[in-house]
Amino acid sequence: MKVYVSVGHLSRLQQELAEANASLSELREERALACEVSTCASQNGLYLDQLAVQEGDLVNKVARIRQTISAAEVYTTTARNIKEVRLGSIACFMRRKGREKMKLVWEIVGSDETDLRQNRVSYDNPLVTKLIGMTLGDAKEVGTPAGTVEYELIGLYPDWDAAQKSTAPVKMAAAAK
Repeated sequence: MKVYVSVGHLSRLQQELAEANASLSELREERALACEVSTCASQNGLYLDQLAVQEGDLVNKVARIRQTISAAEVYTTTARNIKEVRLGSIACFMRRKGREKMKLVWEIVGSDETDLRQNRVSYDNPLVTKLIGMTLGDAKEVGTPAGTVEYELIGLYPDWDAAQKSTAPVKMAAAAK
């Protein structure tokens, strides 16, 4: 299964993999040394067990990162889609629930890149998957744990500067600039 990631996220994954591999090597050296110098199994048994658990955790982490990297397909935002909501879009929605209205501006980002403080939500978020493909003026009712909510697409932007100019009343995260 493909996992869409930005160039920056792929770079962070590769760095995380390098660090996890380095930690795993260090841990294995420490474990080997502990086994060599161990003269009393009862004294070092608990310590060796802890090292074995840590090693297992790191092995699993390395495997997860490798799997993500191998399934990764990089997307770019150099030419954002301003015709419909897609991966990489910056979209403004009017959210209506009963009499309540709220403007929401989100950048649709790759898997595991959600950062709500920066108005970034992943394309594989259950709500976002229902909004993908919408065009300006489209409205969809979406069932949520809080009840049925309507989302109307009221803007698509080529960049954050354009989004901030068009959505002045919307409070957006400062880091999203």
